[in-house]
Amino acid sequence: MTIQFSVVIWTIINFVLLYLVLNFLLFKPMLKFMDERNAKIEQGRTAVAKKQEQAKAKQAEKAAFIAEKDRMLKAKVESGVAAVEEECRRKLLDAEKQQIVAVAQGNAALKEEEAALKDTLAKALPTMSDKVVQSLLEKGL
Repeated sequence: MTIQFSVVIWTIINFVLLYLVLNFLLFKPMLKFMDERNAKIEQGRTAVAKKQEQAKAKQAEKAAFIAEKDRMLKAKVESGVAAVEEECRRKLLDAEKQQIVAVAQGNAALKEEEAALKDTLAKALPTMSDKVVQSLLEKGL
């Protein structure tokens, strides 16, 4: 077995040519494709991360909005309760005033009736006293 230099040289030349052809037709397009694919994957990841950040921001904004609406609703409820309490107080005061007026009118009517009774009694007293005296005289006391 002898080494033939012409076969070795042709093998080296074929290998270099094959490498150049494969590099041009296969390796470079494959590397370019893989780089583009990795770039798209990275863009997708950054887009997903960005979307997640936006979702978190919107969630926080929504929570703040709900908290603000809840605070405003509680304030409205409290002011409504205060208004109802004030209305109840006003109605109670009106009822008490009406009772006071009714009692005052009743007292005035009683005083008028008392004055009328005193007047009638004062007018009837002399005649009654005369009748009592006559009755006593008749009985002999």
